Amino acid sequence: MHHYMMRYESNEKLDEWFESFSVCASDSVLFQIFSGIIDPNLLRRISEKIAHSFPNATIIGTTTAGVIQECKILEKSIVISLSVFRQTKLKSIHLAGIDSETMGREAARAIVNTETKCVIIFADGLQCAGDDILYGFDSVCSHEIIIAGGMSGDNNLMAKTYCIHGTDVFEGGVVAVSLSSSVLKVFYTYNLSWLPIGREMTITKAEGNIVYEIDNTPVLDIYAHYLGDEVIRNMPGSMIEFPLIYQEGGIDIARSTLGLSGDGGVMFAGNMIEGKNVRFGIGSPDMICKGIKTNYDLAIRNPIEGIFVYSCTGRKIFLGNNLEAEFTPLASIAPLGGFFTYGEFYHESVNNKLLNMTTTVLGLSETDEVKEKKDIKGLIEHNSRLTINALMNLVGAVMNEEKEKLETELTERNNSMRQLSHAFQQSPNTIVITDIFGNTEYVNDAFVKTTGYTKDEAIGKNLNFLWSGKTPQNVFENMLKHLKKGDEWSGEFINRSKYGNEYIVAVRASPVFDADGSITHYVVIKEDITDKKSSEGRIYYLANFDFLTGLPNRKQLEDRFNLMLLKAKQSKNTFAVLFLDIDNFKEINDSLGHGVGDALLVLLAKRLKTISRKKDTVSRMGGDEFVLLLFDTNLEEAGKAALKILEIIKQPFVIEQHELTISASIGISMYPMNGLSLEVLLQNADTAMYHTKKYGRNDYSYFTDEMQAKSLYNLQLSNALHHALDRNEFYMVYQPQISIRTGRIIGVEALLRWNHPQFGNVPPSEFIPIAEANGSILPIGEWIFHNAIYQLKAWMDKGLPAIVIAVNLSAVQFRQRKLVEMIDQILNEADMSPEYLEIELTENITMNDQYMADRTLGNLHKKGIRLSIDDFGTGYSSLSNLKKFKIDKLKIDQSFILDIDTNPEDKAIAETIINMAHTLGMYAIAEGVENIEHFEHLREMGCDEAQGCYVSKPLSSEEFLSFARSHFAKFMMS
Repeated sequence: MHHYMMRYESNEKLDEWFESFSVCASDSVLFQIFSGIIDPNLLRRISEKIAHSFPNATIIGTTTAGVIQECKILEKSIVISLSVFRQTKLKSIHLAGIDSETMGREAARAIVNTETKCVIIFADGLQCAGDDILYGFDSVCSHEIIIAGGMSGDNNLMAKTYCIHGTDVFEGGVVAVSLSSSVLKVFYTYNLSWLPIGREMTITKAEGNIVYEIDNTPVLDIYAHYLGDEVIRNMPGSMIEFPLIYQEGGIDIARSTLGLSGDGGVMFAGNMIEGKNVRFGIGSPDMICKGIKTNYDLAIRNPIEGIFVYSCTGRKIFLGNNLEAEFTPLASIAPLGGFFTYGEFYHESVNNKLLNMTTTVLGLSETDEVKEKKDIKGLIEHNSRLTINALMNLVGAVMNEEKEKLETELTERNNSMRQLSHAFQQSPNTIVITDIFGNTEYVNDAFVKTTGYTKDEAIGKNLNFLWSGKTPQNVFENMLKHLKKGDEWSGEFINRSKYGNEYIVAVRASPVFDADGSITHYVVIKEDITDKKSSEGRIYYLANFDFLTGLPNRKQLEDRFNLMLLKAKQSKNTFAVLFLDIDNFKEINDSLGHGVGDALLVLLAKRLKTISRKKDTVSRMGGDEFVLLLFDTNLEEAGKAALKILEIIKQPFVIEQHELTISASIGISMYPMNGLSLEVLLQNADTAMYHTKKYGRNDYSYFTDEMQAKSLYNLQLSNALHHALDRNEFYMVYQPQISIRTGRIIGVEALLRWNHPQFGNVPPSEFIPIAEANGSILPIGEWIFHNAIYQLKAWMDKGLPAIVIAVNLSAVQFRQRKLVEMIDQILNEADMSPEYLEIELTENITMNDQYMADRTLGNLHKKGIRLSIDDFGTGYSSLSNLKKFKIDKLKIDQSFILDIDTNPEDKAIAETIINMAHTLGMYAIAEGVENIEHFEHLREMGCDEAQGCYVSKPLSSEEFLSFARSHFAKFMMS
């Protein structure tokens, strides 16, 4: 790989830089923009310039709290980094508008493959939760994948931070790029060098990344007490040098402050959890120097062609003028760039973590060449008066506390001794004191109650007189080993009482020492846990197995998957994940009751178990969904297993007096081709299962990359729909409706269109179902009603004769509680009579809740609003509903019109619908009328109205006005 950097001054200078190399044709070019200038418009112009010159390049970027170029620290500048890879493939994505954990999970699914070595992520430093992003990513991906990067900054203003992806500059989201190659070498390390100091404290009130109380004391009072008034006077900037440090996974993690929350809390650059033990941190110049040398010594042993550093803003403030010394040794190895963050991502051996107060170092190379080591020298001095004063205050406060603590302990110890004997006697747990040989010297009343032996019978006996013989010998040996060493021991025994019954006790045994440290006695505390153990067994079953079918549940499935994964890695075998869903199961529950549905699930579970091998797992995910793990199975064998399952499922099930014949849809994903984790494999098998349902049911489908691409495309559409209204991406078109008898325009249908800046014109058949699923159809639907009604009003104000405007209503909108109020309000505000509005509904929109449908449609009818049934003949028709709901018009679906002049069946269906409408006192309108032949056949059958390209294609508002004026002018002249 080749790595270049430049400090941005102007587009002209950028052009000169571009001319110095030629990589336009490569699709493995990575630009990173690090900007200390917080100007989204400028960043958008720069990224557009890069995209124009390098159309195949991947562009990501972030705003910063300072930029690093080689060993120089630049303030309020922009540095552009260019990496050209020879064999490494790049794949990028940006996500926004969803929670941080989901963004991490979806980014992993979209850009990670089996050859991915490293992922660079930049996230909004003020609106995103870095911990949650990493958690979501790790829940999908292998723990071997390194995440680098960090949280965007804005020069400590704490106002707005931005990320860049391609030519998009956005808030509140993440941008990520994966680096995938078998030859890519990745080196990663970090330098913390912040020492925990002072006493250990506990976070007692926190929410997200805001801490309100430590040790039940307001957090600002804690800072004032330990760090002094000067730190408080200069907040929040003065607090950033004094992070809170805690241990996690064997390493120290610092959490630096971001500022004050406004309600008495302090915001930190990462989640803070109640109950976490923390100490203040202080920077150690000596340790920083050692860390610099350690990082250099580690880096120089590895092949590195380019280096990226992501360093904490708090570290930058602490080191001040000495900061460049940290990067000078690394810059001697390879070109170096990076930025100062509000939180750094670091790959620790088990998973990825969000750090603060660190410098993280990422080295990349596509060769095995190792550079020659050089000598490095230099010291970093730190003479901050504020830091020294705060440190002195901290030490003094801790010393005073320790003195007060000792005095309190002396007083409490005397009181405790007097209470100890009484407490022993009153304790509900068995308490025994023995000599060093195990002979009993004291027992309390609980011992007598539990064992049945009196105190006189127990005193003097060796405690082993209670043993039942069922406790393994090694348990006793382990206990004696610990006690003789002076350590406390805990475990479980199976004992036998005086009356012969066995019981289980939890034992905690502790040695008692004299003044010279010799062991004189042992104190043994026992708790009868027999009932608890029985409950634990039941709890374990409920936690791991499905209560209805007895199959493993999701938790047990995860455990078995992990074992299967370990075996597969050792043997290099493949295995299959089958996701099974019963077709139309809801209809069984709705028509026959949940009791029959549950019985069907139990019988199906038994059948699935009878055809599965011992090494396979059959589990129930909930509802009518089952998952099978088939170990040591290839693609062909998985398909045969799916066919076998479908065959046994279609055999009739006899439940009570019912004989049920069912089918199922199955999706198959394969390890490792379709994923490396259970979450990914389940997701992909689920996607394949829905593909099966979409294309006919009662079959199986293998997961493909095309399905994943479609799933990602739908996710991107779903995200974009939430912003489409605000970004004015929707527009309306209008298709005329005419009377077949007179040829006169009698109405117009308002149709929604979406022009997305990236995907272009998205068909309504694609985005409407997604909008209904994610809830965005509600504001969009209100926008359609508002625009359609006001548009009709505008046409009439311009002299157009009164016509009816038809608006489609989705099932989700129909269930709105205030639907009628919303429509009525728009009509009133527009001063439009309800008789000019027609609402088009699908046939099955009234199926789920007859009472609500009756009330809503009745209220619309009372208002004078016309009602029509759209796509009639394609759903679940109910003549009683048509009559009850006072429908005005039936709309014949275009699928029956397309071949009406050649297909006798279509002609018969259309004629039947027309006659039915007339019999019920309704009008009939045909959609999809494309030619004169369609029109004439409909005229002969007595159809009332027509709509389609024969009449007119959908028109813009201006085009329709011109069309209608011309149309009505002809009628005036005739």
